[in-house]
Amino acid sequence: MDGPILWPPRSPDLTILDFYLWGRLKQIVYREPLENNEEQLKTRFQNAFKSLSIEEIRNSFNEFRARLTN
Repeated sequence: MDGPILWPPRSPDLTILDFYLWGRLKQIVYREPLENNEEQLKTRFQNAFKSLSIEEIRNSFNEFRARLTN
């Protein structure tokens, strides 16, 4: 269902994960070299998500909301 504004796919205004959270998670996950192991990668991402503070996540979404209103 379309809204009053047709947003392009992967619009920067709609993909906050691409701009902050994924970058932050990648920084944590790849801090140390990885073996070519899918299970290790999965575990590191799970641990990285758990390591993010509520405040860090809240701030990223507040910035997202600010972009929508500007």
